[in-house]
Order: sequence, then structure tokens, then C-alpha cells
Amino acid sequence: MAAGFSKGKQIVIGHSPYAYESGLTNLLERYDGTMKAMQYMSFAQAGFPYMGVGRNLGYTGELFFNAKGPRRYEHLMSGDDDLFINQVARAKNTGVVADPRAFMTTQPTPDGYLAASQAQALYHGGALPARASGPADGAPARAYRFLGHAVVVRDAGTMAGSIRGPWS
Repeated sequence: MAAGFSKGKQIVIGHSPYAYESGLTNLLERYDGTMKAMQYMSFAQAGFPYMGVGRNLGYTGELFFNAKGPRRYEHLMSGDDDLFINQVARAKNTGVVADPRAFMTTQPTPDGYLAASQAQALYHGGALPARASGPADGAPARAYRFLGHAVVVRDAGTMAGSIRGPWS
């Protein structure tokens, strides 16, 4: 990764692949991670950097502190790395290192497909948990907003209540 700082570059974007494990969840995580990496690294090489994975990202202290990096996104649970790169990365100050020796391997999600899909949805802002009161029978419920639709879920995934969308 250090080689990426040559020629005046202040940001270096790398790849952080998921470690191999058997199972569908791991296959989907590795595929998704690889496809995203190809996209954001290609865009950065083409002169349009817009994101980077915080697990394998380098930037100079001067750039970070001048952009008020630690304070600007401290309220966020995730996505601060993408927002920071989107704010400060430009074609002239960003380098990409695609050498497998510079990869930072990520441990896969251990909790199964449901946990992975929930984390992914939260990361992308697709399914945001909202407070919901339980239905009249007292069963616990949770309301989600997914792609503009409101869904109430209860009892390990059975649908309850109503589904509202942009057409309602």
C-alpha cells in the first residue's frame, strides 16, 4: 500500500476480500465484495474516485485533519470511510493498489445469511429499523422501510399489519 503514495498521492485505495469459508453466505459476501472492489477501484483508476473500503485505505494525516475527518462523521455507525473519500478524493491525489500482496483479508460474517443481509441493507440505507409497537395480540413487531415500502415483521419473519408503498 505504501507504494501507492508515490507521485504526490495523498490517498491510496486498496481491496479487502473476504476469507473463504464454505456456504452460501460466504459465497455471496465474496462475490459482492469483489464486484464492488472492481467498480470503485476501476473508477478511481479512471480518475473518478468515489469510495474506498476502510479496512484497506490509506491517506495522509495532513489530508485527514485538514478535512476534519475524525469529527465530521463520528455520529455515523458505518459509511464514514465512503463519505470521507467522496469528500476529499480527486483524480490527482488518489492512487489505487491492486496487488494481491497488499490485500487486507476480512473475516466473513459468522451469523448466517440473515445477519449478512441485514448488515448490507443497513449499510446501504435500504432497510432501516424503526420503532414499532406490537400488534393487538401483544406479539413483538418491528417495522422496516425497504425501498420506499413500510413493512411490519413479527414472529420470526411472518408478515403482520399492512404493507404500504409509494402507491398508497
